[in-house]
Amino acid sequence: MAKYIFLFFLFIPYLQWEVMAQTPPPPTVEADKVDLRTAQFRWDYPIDEPVNEFNVKCGPTKGGPYPLVANLPNALARSFPARGVISIEGQYACVVTAVRSGNESVPSNEVFFSATISTLPPLNLRLEKETK
Repeated sequence: MAKYIFLFFLFIPYLQWEVMAQTPPPPTVEADKVDLRTAQFRWDYPIDEPVNEFNVKCGPTKGGPYPLVANLPNALARSFPARGVISIEGQYACVVTAVRSGNESVPSNEVFFSATISTLPPLNLRLEKETK
């Protein structure tokens, strides 16, 4: 019996390596700079797949951790403003997950970008001569 248990434990690392080799992490999508006043996260999710909510997660480094989390209790949501989870300029890596019955999906592919807050658009100041 001990011989079979020993062989089983020798086989486990092979199984784990095989699974990891077949399921590489989703690729990171890199963007240059985005303006936090206008940037939107957008994702696809099958409408016929039941889901209760989505989580948008962001952090300062690629691959996580993602300490900034925004919960979207709307099952039909497919976009969310970047400023809803990020409030200051910097570099961020973000993912989205789906939640159903308390179980969270694996993260989506990651997006990595530099967030800025652009200046407000110029005001159209003018001086007009009053006409009578």
